[in-house]
Amino acid sequence: MDIDHLFSGLAVLLSLVGAGLGLRKHDSKKHQAKLEARSELGRRYAQMALAQSASVPADLRMTAALDAFRIIDTSLDGKRDFTESQARVFIDAAIKQ
Repeated sequence: MDIDHLFSGLAVLLSLVGAGLGLRKHDSKKHQAKLEARSELGRRYAQMALAQSASVPADLRMTAALDAFRIIDTSLDGKRDFTESQARVFIDAAIKQ
C-alpha cells in the first residue's frame, strides 16, 4: 500500500469524524431551542389561566386555573401538550411572580 493511500484514508476518516461532531453540536442547539420554546409556551398558558381565574375565590383559584390551563392547552390541536403536574408547576411559578 502506498503512503498516499494511507494519508487519503486518514483524511477521509478525520473528515467524517468532524462532520459527525458538527451535526451533534447542531442537534444539541436545536433540542435546547425546542425546550426553551416549550417552557415559554407553558408560562404563557399559565398566565392566561391565572387571568381567567382571577375572579374565583382564593381557595378555588388553583383548581380553576388548572381547568383553564387544560382548556387553553387543548384548544389549538385537541391534544394536551402538558400534564397536570407540569401545568401545576407553571401556574405555581406564575403565581410567585
